[in-house]
Amino acid sequence: MIPLEIQNIIQSLDFEEESFIRLAKITFHNNLSELIIEIFPGTDELSRKNWKIVVFNPKGYEINSNQFDELRVAENHCLLLDHNELWGELFINQRTDYQGDLFRELYAVHRKEFFDWIPFDKYIPHTFDNLDKFELDYGSFARGPLSILEVYGGTLKKFYSKVSIVGAYGRKEFKEGIGLVPDAAIYKVLLMDGSFIIGEKIVFEKLP
Repeated sequence: MIPLEIQNIIQSLDFEEESFIRLAKITFHNNLSELIIEIFPGTDELSRKNWKIVVFNPKGYEINSNQFDELRVAENHCLLLDHNELWGELFINQRTDYQGDLFRELYAVHRKEFFDWIPFDKYIPHTFDNLDKFELDYGSFARGPLSILEVYGGTLKKFYSKVSIVGAYGRKEFKEGIGLVPDAAIYKVLLMDGSFIIGEKIVFEKLP
């Protein structure tokens, strides 16, 4: 949970064009990551607030910018499905003559549900860059968190007579060469506009 003081600053009327949050530093130490952020609620340099955010057992991150105006912690986000949800495998039983339509509809559904947070081909073990390379045969179509497979399955059922999801492996993440490895923790994600960091526990500390 974001501290109330930070929430109040972000939600205040003063936090507008001249206000922003800056990621001053990020470091990794064994099983934790530390972020130093500076909150500028206005044009007055003296009003700057400094906070340290400690992320325990970080599992993944992406920093696209060091300046942002959104800061929140989410416990229910598509980025967490890798770690917090049951995994399975999605199968189809035949080829389709409407692969172009399937590609376009599947891509549109993926973008609607997951935006840019999850790459379109992350859970689909087929290599394709465009429509000409999008050729799906019968067998395994995708492998990943069950809720994502259900989204894909809903679209595939329009094009295939039989679509099935097999497996429910517990909290897993797929690691190449290892297989499905259990994760014991429930993870959270710190969101900073288009940037994020995933961890087991996220703690805020106000700095002097």
